[in-house]
Amino acid sequence: MNLIKHKSADSKKTYKKKAHLPPGSLIYSGLESEGSAAITFLEYSAETFCTSKPSGITELENLLQTERTPGTKIWININGISDLDLISWLGEKFDIHPLLLEDVLNSNHRAKIENYEDMVFAIVKNFSYHHERLFVDHVAVILKKNIVISFQDKQENIYPAVYDRIKTGGKRFRGSGPDYLFYVLIDYLVDNYILLLEDYDESLDNIQEKLFYDPDQDDLITVHKIKKELQLLRQAVRPTKDRISLLVSTNSPLIEEQTKFYFKDTLDHLNALNENLDNYRDSITGLMDTYLSNLSHKMNQVMKVLTIISTIFIPLTFIAGVYGMNFSNMPELHWNYGYPVAMSIMFIIGISLLIFFKRKKWF
Repeated sequence: MNLIKHKSADSKKTYKKKAHLPPGSLIYSGLESEGSAAITFLEYSAETFCTSKPSGITELENLLQTERTPGTKIWININGISDLDLISWLGEKFDIHPLLLEDVLNSNHRAKIENYEDMVFAIVKNFSYHHERLFVDHVAVILKKNIVISFQDKQENIYPAVYDRIKTGGKRFRGSGPDYLFYVLIDYLVDNYILLLEDYDESLDNIQEKLFYDPDQDDLITVHKIKKELQLLRQAVRPTKDRISLLVSTNSPLIEEQTKFYFKDTLDHLNALNENLDNYRDSITGLMDTYLSNLSHKMNQVMKVLTIISTIFIPLTFIAGVYGMNFSNMPELHWNYGYPVAMSIMFIIGISLLIFFKRKKWF
């Protein structure tokens, strides 16, 4: 197995680093710094529950060699996948193909779920929103007999709620097979999609209401930002939906029929998400059209006011221009009432035009 340690400053250039290398060369493509991973080792059965945090490969090896009662399930969670020595060791220990490990390390890999004879391999994206910025986290989950291994690109654990469910779930959770834990880990991320989409729904409603009354450039920037983020979410939802659909319809020795019913519920959520994403895409297009239409309407209103003002001042300018020529033989120039009469005529013309425009409902 070829190990190449590399810290990527730009994950979009990953393919250039992997070009012409042997298949299965392990290159970390994420943006987290290289270093030791945080390992959580959890074992449970219908009657027992135990968790520990081994500091490295040696302690993890000792835990795996410990004798256990039949029916005990193991969950190994890895936070931070830049430790290539640990990833390589896990691949050899659990007979994980190097090409799958390569996918684990590729944080830009699209979501997928693949069914093999001795394992089920899944890549799912997790989305989190912090400081008005969307973060996409790379998550890989491997199901084998009596063991689940999960990999998270980020150092922060995204599954504390799942730990609590196992600890307090009693026999209903801990009595189920590891395939149920595999389902829970994926369904947990799908639930995050739903929560995120609800936030976007509220944001779009607020923007839509504002666009009708006071559209500005910031609203258009926000709409473009949401459009881009929803596209990222769509790229995660669609392949996950297709692969879970295939998983449900395929016989696997590692996934029980009862667990497939749970996956069908997740599939329903993904179908609804996919439909909502299509609707939001249409809504965003409508919002952009609304912004441009309202902006055009606002500009037309401004042009209308300016046109009315210009129209009123055209005859006034004409009168002022005539009496500004200063010809000696103009009789009104030496008339004592010439100035007030001229100003009165200008005032009457201006008021008359305003009354005319108002009756025509031009403003």
